[in-house]
Amino acid sequence: MLDAIETAQGNDVRLFSVRYTDAEDGRLDARNKYGISVMERVARETGGADFGSRGTDCAAQANH
Repeated sequence: MLDAIETAQGNDVRLFSVRYTDAEDGRLDARNKYGISVMERVARETGGADFGSRGTDCAAQANH
């Protein structure tokens, strides 16, 4: 992760993260929480943005 951030910053590249998180019983597990934080950090530190979605039908959310 740090190498990706450094390389992007050094080359004036903004990174945007788009993620879909499938939470069991509406709760995030440790792996999901960590992944979310990594994607948020990479986007924030490179001047990009982080977009996330939770639920069971990502396609339906994209069409609204």
